Amino acid sequence: MPDPTILAGAVGAASTMAGGLFGWLRGRSDAATAQAKSQSDQLATLAKIVEQQSTVQSTLMDRAQRQSEKISALSAKLDEVRGALADSCSECRDLKEQVEALQSRLAEVEIQRDALRSELSEAQEQIGDLSEHVRALQEQVQGLGHQPAPAPRNAKGQFSKPSKAAKRPIK
Repeated sequence: MPDPTILAGAVGAASTMAGGLFGWLRGRSDAATAQAKSQSDQLATLAKIVEQQSTVQSTLMDRAQRQSEKISALSAKLDEVRGALADSCSECRDLKEQVEALQSRLAEVEIQRDALRSELSEAQEQIGDLSEHVRALQEQVQGLGHQPAPAPRNAKGQFSKPSKAAKRPIK
């Protein structure tokens, strides 16, 4: 049998070693527990951050959707305005062509008006000359002791009214 002192020394050494080992294991366990608690707290914090990010992302997605709808509506309105602008441009071109045609026609009508005024002036001069000639002839007929012929009659048998040109005094 072994010596009791050696056995006691071995038991003491084993007990010291076991106490050290248990102390070391307890320290490691406490450190692992603290580390696990810290990681658990970090995970909880990360979960809160992820939840907040999810809420922010959802809000941003809603905003993006509304902005997309607004952009679509504005694009449709822009297309409508462009169409109306194209129609207006076409109408403006048509109106411009009409104005040009009317200006050309106006120039023609003014030329015709000026020609008619010239003809009217010439006709009035001729009427004046003829009126003077008729008066001279009336005076000659009356000087010969005769009565001049009556004024011409219209389709109803009534005397025609003398024209305004004929009433003008002879110069």
